[in-house]
Amino acid sequence: MILKIPFGNIRFAGTGCSGLVLPFLFEQLLSKYGHHTTLRIWGIVLVVLTSPVLYLMKPRLPVSATTRHPDAVHRPIQWIDWSFVKSRAFHVFAFTNFFQGLGYFLPGIYLPSYALDLSLPPIQSTIVLSIFNLASVFGQIGLGWLSDNCDIYLVMFGSTSVSAVAVYLLWGLSKSFGVLVAFAIIYGLSAGGFSVMWTRFGSVVSGDDSSSSVLTLIGVFGFQRGIGNILAGPISSALVGNTVSNGSVGDIGYGLRKYEGVIMFVGSVMLVSCLGVGGRLLKPAVAPSTLQH
Repeated sequence: MILKIPFGNIRFAGTGCSGLVLPFLFEQLLSKYGHHTTLRIWGIVLVVLTSPVLYLMKPRLPVSATTRHPDAVHRPIQWIDWSFVKSRAFHVFAFTNFFQGLGYFLPGIYLPSYALDLSLPPIQSTIVLSIFNLASVFGQIGLGWLSDNCDIYLVMFGSTSVSAVAVYLLWGLSKSFGVLVAFAIIYGLSAGGFSVMWTRFGSVVSGDDSSSSVLTLIGVFGFQRGIGNILAGPISSALVGNTVSNGSVGDIGYGLRKYEGVIMFVGSVMLVSCLGVGGRLLKPAVAPSTLQH
């Protein structure tokens, strides 16, 4: 049996591939030049590397004759059809997506400092983050394949439930480099590929894999997750304690005590997002109308 992995899943995994190398690069730049110069260097690198790619980008569909001809009468603008907001399936996916996005990014932000407070060498804190990004690559490919071939509600539940358990048991009880690595792998595999399922979410809501409204829904889910990411910043800052480990592993409490609030928050929002599996009980509804071309 040959597994056919759509190109889109591999494309999503590219973000994790970059995260495998960049932590080591940033560690060197930050230690040598500081964060001000590092940000300027990275900004220049992004412009230099991404600008040439814009020339190679081609439209998904060929340009119509009406658009090409300068004297042709242009078609009126077709506004987005928002009828999908009435779909119960959309409400379920939006609920799960928001709460998953509210907690997803926090482990990646706090893992390096957690490792340092655990008195691990700086290189090991960088390795943990790099392993998490590498695991996300396989998570995006794997969850993408599962969402295309299995019940999307069960795949969604598996992703969020495993993430919650990993946060509560592995991250919260981590007292060594090995346990942190185990958490980075499991969390990366389970939570790192969640965004790959947006395409499947869209096809379930619209009732058609080829519907143009799927692209609109992907944008909505991305915007929604961004809101959760923004809110997670001030929330996590308020939850991080001021106590720091004194280096004696035997005296360390749950989450080094300093990160206990953040860990409980991430685990809790992941558990809440698990409730989306209830959408499996919904009766199939008539698909909303798709976008007009």
